[in-house]
Amino acid sequence: SSYLIRVGGYDSDRGDFRLALVTIAPPPPPPCQCTSGQILFEDDFNRAVLDPKWTIKGIADRAGINTLPYRGDNPSAYTRYGDVIVETSDAIPAGDVPDACLNIWVQRGSYDYFPYSEDPDTFFENLYLEYLSSDDVNWLVIQIYLGGDTPGEIFTDSFTLPPDALHNGLKLRLRQDGGSGDLFDWWHFDDVNVCTTATMAPSERPSLAPSTSSAPSTAPSTSSAPSTSPSTSSAPSSAPSTSSAPSTSPS
Repeated sequence: SSYLIRVGGYDSDRGDFRLALVTIAPPPPPPCQCTSGQILFEDDFNRAVLDPKWTIKGIADRAGINTLPYRGDNPSAYTRYGDVIVETSDAIPAGDVPDACLNIWVQRGSYDYFPYSEDPDTFFENLYLEYLSSDDVNWLVIQIYLGGDTPGEIFTDSFTLPPDALHNGLKLRLRQDGGSGDLFDWWHFDDVNVCTTATMAPSERPSLAPSTSSAPSTAPSTSSAPSTSPSTSSAPSSAPSTSSAPSTSPS
């Protein structure tokens, strides 16, 4: 069923409520995990730029790679400042597998890392994890990470992709829906992979595009992530639709 719902709340600087059309979907299947050798797509962002695996749709400086917040000495990708989309550049070959899992690490920004991060607010500063459905037109929501909650909170998530994601034109994207401008409202993500639990012979495994080997951009290091950040978490419990999937999203 589809419903027209009110999104966000009144903010004197940005105007009144907005409306969004959403389709209520059944609860997602339980998380799944895959073993080595069954990877359809993976990226650890250990390089300087998002290319060649990801494409920025929108203002170029609103997405990239840095080392804050970080996992050890590893860099992670980010979105920031305002509305922006980071989309996989090439299609993921998921049409010939019986199932597929998506794994991802996400961290809400924190002022503790300013100016290399800053916590997103409640009003239209959320991060949407989405996939391109088999109609090659509609982007459907897998998860919504909400702004305005615990700064620096970490999510280590696994999702079983639905049947309409299992096609050879599969793409993923992370979409930030707004922000307050320069220096503010960051989201960080890392270790994205899509895999199948099915046993695949070596000849059946899709070849993966190589990562670039340039060094990551430098940023001052910090000694630890915010002490309030749990090491793993499911989607924010306050999310309005952790089991909801809007039928369409802006391209």
